[in-house]
Amino acid sequence: MHIQQTLALCQVITLLATATPLPNDKPIYTNYPVASPTTPPTEGGQIPNTPSPSPAPPVEGVNGVASSSPAAVPDDNETLTPSSGTTNTLTPSSPTSTGDASVPYPSGQSVPARVKRFFARDDPDDVFGGPELAVVLNEQRSVAKKYANAVKYLQGVSPGQVDLGFEPNVKLQSASSNATSSMTASSNPPFTSTVVAADTIASQTTTTTMTTTTTTTTTTNNAEPDPSGLVADALIGLTGRRLPARSTSTRIGLTDWISGGMDVLYYGGLNIGTPAQQLTVDFDTGSADLWLPVDCDECTSEQFDADNSQSYSNTGEDFSIQYGTGSVSGTLAQDSVSIGGSSVRGQYFGAVDQESDDFDGNPNSGVMGMAFSSISSSGEQTFFENLISNNAVSSPMFGFHLTRKQASGSTLCLGCVDTSKYNGAISWVPVISKTYWSVGLSGMSALGEGNALSKALVAAIDTGTTLVYVPDSVASDFYAQIPGSSSASQFGPGFYQFPCTSPLQVTLNFASKRFPMNTVDFNLGRTASGSSLCVGGILGMSDDFPDNLAIVGDEFLKSWYSVYDYSNGARVGFASSINNN
Repeated sequence: MHIQQTLALCQVITLLATATPLPNDKPIYTNYPVASPTTPPTEGGQIPNTPSPSPAPPVEGVNGVASSSPAAVPDDNETLTPSSGTTNTLTPSSPTSTGDASVPYPSGQSVPARVKRFFARDDPDDVFGGPELAVVLNEQRSVAKKYANAVKYLQGVSPGQVDLGFEPNVKLQSASSNATSSMTASSNPPFTSTVVAADTIASQTTTTTMTTTTTTTTTTNNAEPDPSGLVADALIGLTGRRLPARSTSTRIGLTDWISGGMDVLYYGGLNIGTPAQQLTVDFDTGSADLWLPVDCDECTSEQFDADNSQSYSNTGEDFSIQYGTGSVSGTLAQDSVSIGGSSVRGQYFGAVDQESDDFDGNPNSGVMGMAFSSISSSGEQTFFENLISNNAVSSPMFGFHLTRKQASGSTLCLGCVDTSKYNGAISWVPVISKTYWSVGLSGMSALGEGNALSKALVAAIDTGTTLVYVPDSVASDFYAQIPGSSSASQFGPGFYQFPCTSPLQVTLNFASKRFPMNTVDFNLGRTASGSSLCVGGILGMSDDFPDNLAIVGDEFLKSWYSVYDYSNGARVGFASSINNN
């Protein structure tokens, strides 16, 4: 689960913080160009630091600019294609940024008044301390608990071969194609559609309903169901049979909970019960259970009133789960659950009556686990797996767009991909274990060249975790690539510091495909006011943390629109986020 803000002191600090803008000359926010296959390196293989360019003209098909090209459909072999001769220079976003399309909060679910204060102020300085340090320490201390069973789940899983080394601007081989990843706009024709189903179904009749809060597409087939086989493959895997082809795709807006200078978690609304009650959940690809507070004396968030639901039933079975930032317990129950136009009757969920104080003050009521049900504490299928089993989604996939320091604008697309939130094509990486959304991590680089890995790791792509965590030995080798870096033990074990003016090109390789990370997200801030050293956002883990595991959280995902696909043997897709525009 995401980093949670638990300390009352930190909330007070956030309330008192001013909105003073950062000086433009502070090296921590210097604009670093991202490695691109078309950007020629200077001597030594490093890309020089360059001034901020003039604002670029709007890209067609992005941020409301129309395009005459047809909507594209991702396929197995699509990869990110950079524009010719361009270098993408990145700048930090602010809470008042307008570059990201705004998605309203779900109908009837205004942001609770008690948490609006967390969206009102940005970090008053560029120092890593106060609220930032508190929430990172909280996550670092407890993230291993969330993955306590990873050793068992990943036993015998092979992440593949490590990349033997790579230069800043070369293409890397993949099993299916030569793939090049970069955070630049695609030279392919831009998209026109805001939401598209990811598979093409022949002879279909489509009705699209637009509201101020969600986008729902209902698809009914008039011919043989799903001749493309995408939905059928997933259905057969879950149910052993094909089901009638009537399905929907739904896009909902997510709210970014911002505290200090950090994007703490992303949450959105769901309806539960009969008549429906509206609550909010943290959508978490790193866990596989849905839980909500019911008759919980210790819980501070809004609760589900089970007594007023005609469709509620409680199994009486014990339910408990340990997350990265706390634990919950109660009993296993069932009720009707819907998100936008997608609904499941009799969805199992944890009716939580005990909650650790780690969750105090959180804006969300509960958690919606979106990993594979093989790791669920309840032993039951997840909400999205039930949608697939009921053929209730147009495609067996969902996509996330996560904003950077913007309360609104993040989206979750169920049964679809939101083409307005990314540029270029989707680059697919195979899932190597149907537990977490896990892929092979074959390389890590801090400066765009070299490899910090001596062996490949299993990387869990986790929307419910904020930073990136790796074994401590890997973190040490990663920061050793940056001249002048060292341990930042003053903050605790696993922290590292580096010169703020370092020409960073932080890159993760999944299945030998390169994916740069925005330096603004990697750089957590200065070690102290006026210091020339900054704290890195890749942290080392020791003790019981598996030595073959990496957890890749929102720090990386803010640079990449991510798609989680149950078909084609299960895979994760990445496309350059509009955050990079």
